[in-house]
Amino acid sequence: MTTRTHKRILQGIFGLAGWLIPEGVARADEVPIVYSRCPRGHQAFPFTGPLVKGGVTTMATVMVPNGDLLEPLPEVARPTGDFVAPCDLVYRDEQGSERILYDCISGSTKESSCAALDDAVSFDAKTVAFTVFRGPLARIRGSANGKLFDPAAENLDYFYVELLGSIIQPIESQIVLVDIATGKQTPLPFPPGTQNFGPTWLSNGRLAFSSASRRPIHAPMPLCTNASGPSIQLYSMDPDARNLELVSPHALASELHPLQLMDGRVALSSWQDFGLLAYRHGNSWSFRRSTSSGSPRRRASPRCTSVRPTSGKASIPTRSPPASSPRKGRSAGPTSRARRRLPA
Repeated sequence: MTTRTHKRILQGIFGLAGWLIPEGVARADEVPIVYSRCPRGHQAFPFTGPLVKGGVTTMATVMVPNGDLLEPLPEVARPTGDFVAPCDLVYRDEQGSERILYDCISGSTKESSCAALDDAVSFDAKTVAFTVFRGPLARIRGSANGKLFDPAAENLDYFYVELLGSIIQPIESQIVLVDIATGKQTPLPFPPGTQNFGPTWLSNGRLAFSSASRRPIHAPMPLCTNASGPSIQLYSMDPDARNLELVSPHALASELHPLQLMDGRVALSSWQDFGLLAYRHGNSWSFRRSTSSGSPRRRASPRCTSVRPTSGKASIPTRSPPASSPRKGRSAGPTSRARRRLPA
């Protein structure tokens, strides 16, 4: 196919696309946007470590072509920290000109940094609500063994090397409002040491957001561990932080990312790692049924045992029966604890 034919096809495609766009609908290059900008360690960098061959240890080096391969952004497993930082909040107008609405990068140090994330534009497009995570930085580490340098390497134990990027470990996070036209910032008051993030605007003018550590409630310990973080619950408030309301008082998991739907309801994600709900893939389950008195007995912590799945098909329970009739593969109610059986 000739270049001229290619050109004619492209002209036809883009001409049709322009005809399909209704009049009065803004194109992508005509709409102002707000986004977060974080530095990336995308350049190649040397990775040095020990190499053992024939019982002799030497130091070897390889070039890693992409330094940001392990730089994470916030998601359900790290909603309040351990993601890339520092990050600025940037406004880009319809002509492509940019200005910083909130600056974290220029004054960032290892001991004190911030990340401006979770931006949400108000319905009148005049104000942006966003989150400022504050805390120290830690270098991202990558792991490797001798096989990275030579397939014939004898040292298979892993060692760690610092990568180019950094992650933030926030001690607190705060919701901030910024006026797009003037750049005026309005930090909203919050209890020190708490995490307040993920704001979204509601049609009644209020803000919904997620918050952790406001109440002394910890999520149940996930996956047979002794680790438990503060429960993340959903709140709403006026734009001046008055009339605070706890929306999900019984939530024990992570209530995240609220978003109002067209019919007025608010959708959210709920990462329910308690009860091992997130780990029921292809494993068989069993529960401590009851004590001699017939009532369910609470376990101090989940216990893992190695067994093979009872069948090749995964059974993912979706509802819980009453506490009086616990069944295999289902939750026995609030007074019992599940233990996950891991495949051998």
